[in-house]
Amino acid sequence: MRKINKINTLATVFATAIQPQKYNSTNFEFYYDVYFSLLYCQEGLCAYTEKRLLFKTQEEIEQVFENGEYSYKIEDKKIKFTEVFGDLEHFNQTLKETQPWAWDNLFVVYSAVNQNIKRIEEPKFRKKCLKEKWNFTETMLLLKPDLHDYQWDKYLEYNSADHIFVAKIDLEEDLAEKIESVLKVLGINCEPIRQERIAKIETWLSLIKKGENPVPNEFPTAFEFCLQILNKKSNS
Repeated sequence: MRKINKINTLATVFATAIQPQKYNSTNFEFYYDVYFSLLYCQEGLCAYTEKRLLFKTQEEIEQVFENGEYSYKIEDKKIKFTEVFGDLEHFNQTLKETQPWAWDNLFVVYSAVNQNIKRIEEPKFRKKCLKEKWNFTETMLLLKPDLHDYQWDKYLEYNSADHIFVAKIDLEEDLAEKIESVLKVLGINCEPIRQERIAKIETWLSLIKKGENPVPNEFPTAFEFCLQILNKKSNS
């Protein structure tokens, strides 16, 4: 995962509004404000897998906001939900009850990953943390992409043969196990995503080898890792 700059420059009215004490999904007045502002910060990509969720430019997302709010009146520029396969997701599910609309805990995530992996794997991981005597919150923060000191290559490597993210080989065993566990919770290496990465990245790499200069529109971190590996091979 790359670093996400999550400064809220679009949903500014939401930032100062009184927020509900319980999560009320689309019934919340500023649901769409939060949703599309996050997609803007994420440049239309899933925060975890980096699969493209929205095929709109940053300028087009900006245009659905007016005076710090998502505008329902701009009919010709509105973005329909059918154009986005993403869920509003709580990075730390344990905070959903007490801080349902905390900006720092929210991302937009590929719906299938959120519903079929994250919601299932995170409770399992909390149990594992209790068993291993790990601090669940601190462990999850190791791969939280909007942290100010987050670095995409600090704990991760990319296995370009299998197209999966793995813990860096030089990490201590305990830390490496934590990283691998969080990768599983976030669904980053789930098989459908892995297959998509293979198809896209191998195509881009093939074009590079032919002297072309493709511009990837998703999976940027995996592509950057592969590009580094390719450059090392070329220079050796």
